[in-house]
Amino acid sequence: MSVYPDIFSLIRREEYIIDANQEKQQTYTDIKKKLLDSIRAIDWNKKDYSIRVQHNIQDIITEIDAATSAKVMADKLYRLYKITGNHSENDKKLLQASMRNFTQRIAQLIGISAHTQLHLLTLNDTLDDQNRKLEFFYSQIAMFLADPQLSYDKFLMAFENYYRPIASKRKEPFRTFDRQIKQCFGE
Repeated sequence: MSVYPDIFSLIRREEYIIDANQEKQQTYTDIKKKLLDSIRAIDWNKKDYSIRVQHNIQDIITEIDAATSAKVMADKLYRLYKITGNHSENDKKLLQASMRNFTQRIAQLIGISAHTQLHLLTLNDTLDDQNRKLEFFYSQIAMFLADPQLSYDKFLMAFENYYRPIASKRKEPFRTFDRQIKQCFGE
């Protein structure tokens, strides 16, 4: 929380992470299909496969040029660039190894997404909980303002009911609301 100014920014960032991971998963799934097509091209025609395979490999390299994963970049450098179209068995082994790496990367992305979604659920629960408590506090204040017969002690009790249970767990912008409430009472 110290990196983000408020809970809304943190929730939005978690949503961006999930969206980006889903896009990468789709991209890597498409790459795996191209790799599988290349492996099949080698199996179907061991002597004249190089043009189609080289075209697929160039498409894959173009797609992963901006990748941030060390595993994907290493795969590009140590496997995809070594596919020559001259030796079918070596090329096939490099393609199969590349497919395994992309499968592992997709599994990592799924794990990151699942972990991030758990964070997001917790953050949304925290936000909802703090919103409900603040709304309850405002409703008690509104009730006090609507009926001048209620005592000032009940007004203070509404403030205490809101403040005590969650003071240490509050996130922004609720901390700002707390400071404003304290200023109102001169604390």
